[in-house]
Amino acid sequence: MRSLVNRLASRCIAQIHIRSTAKMSQAWGYASSQLPPEKWHEQYPIANGKNQSPIDLVCSAATVKDFPDFNLSYKPSDLKNVVNNGHSVTFFASGGASVLSGGPLSSQYTLEQFHFHWGEDSRRGSEHLLDGKSFAAEVHLVHWNSEKYESFVESLNHPDGLCVLGAFLQKSEAENANYKQLLSEIKEVPLQDDKRDVERKFDPRILLPENIKNYFHYSGSLTTPPLNECVQWVVFKTPVDLSEEQLQAFRDLHIGKEKDTPCLCDNYRPPQDVGTREVFSC
Repeated sequence: MRSLVNRLASRCIAQIHIRSTAKMSQAWGYASSQLPPEKWHEQYPIANGKNQSPIDLVCSAATVKDFPDFNLSYKPSDLKNVVNNGHSVTFFASGGASVLSGGPLSSQYTLEQFHFHWGEDSRRGSEHLLDGKSFAAEVHLVHWNSEKYESFVESLNHPDGLCVLGAFLQKSEAENANYKQLLSEIKEVPLQDDKRDVERKFDPRILLPENIKNYFHYSGSLTTPPLNECVQWVVFKTPVDLSEEQLQAFRDLHIGKEKDTPCLCDNYRPPQDVGTREVFSC
């Protein structure tokens, strides 16, 4: 067990990392006027690495394997704040009360944050593809290996440092009641650097599909700079349905600090080469 001092130190380091990432993020983006994904390698050479994400998840090419069930233990009270950083909208956790284990994982992972990627319309927006198909959006729940490493920042330097749960979001005729509270919070941070405490607590589990037994698993990377190859990816096969109006709430966000700045859209990295990596399917 880590001492209280070590836990507090880890939290301070993580906050420093978040602040430094915010400063660094001004150099890169998704628009041609910024440093777009196809040029990220100019500042982050690892972008040309052999274990980069996202990828196209091809059912026929994946190795079928049975994994144990996941153990998800999320605490609504663990959610701290929501931030529009100009690249996405991110919800941060605090206190380390929400944890994940089981599945293909050999350690316990603690929820650090979750964020979203989406398109200008519902025909595209997800980072991973499923048999070449893009979805309207994708949610990523980011966890760090708190059993092996002292902090979130330290975990970024190890292949098993993070586990990210990904779920596709697709357009549906019906409204998703589970997303109502989340979207209410998102509407409160329309501009870059807007930040507020999460007032309406909710269980992050509701962001995922009901079926979490069927998914893809592979070793990859962060999909945004610094693009460290430190992620154990789990991408669920069953999409989550959202109405067009609900998806529009993401597109109403802005990449700047004024309402006349462009909308925050198409914040996804194109799929990367799978190479010799093995992708598992269950």
